[in-house]
Amino acid sequence: MNQNQLLANLKKINALVGECLDAVASGTIRGGGTKKTLTARSSSSAALPDHILRLRDSGFFKQSKTAREVHTKLRPTYECELNRVAVVLLRLRKKNELRKASKIVDERKQVAYVR
Repeated sequence: MNQNQLLANLKKINALVGECLDAVASGTIRGGGTKKTLTARSSSSAALPDHILRLRDSGFFKQSKTAREVHTKLRPTYECELNRVAVVLLRLRKKNELRKASKIVDERKQVAYVR
């Protein structure tokens, strides 16, 4: 790593530390074992679970959807692998954000998710 790369990385770290300190000062992050929340990110940089929860809130999961269907729906706005979508759906199910269901696709029973 050359000196220019090192300085660039240090500037990024400094900016992140500044954002964290601002969040603590504004009260959006609390210490002492309480749940930590950060300010909402813009939709372009939101994480995969955020995109899936947005789909849920818009009514996409009124009918049960397989991981492949969710992946197809997300592809224009959030490019990722199918297995990442499947894992996030499992985790959202574990947090009771979605319910597990089954769906017949091509004469085969598959795991699906519903609101």
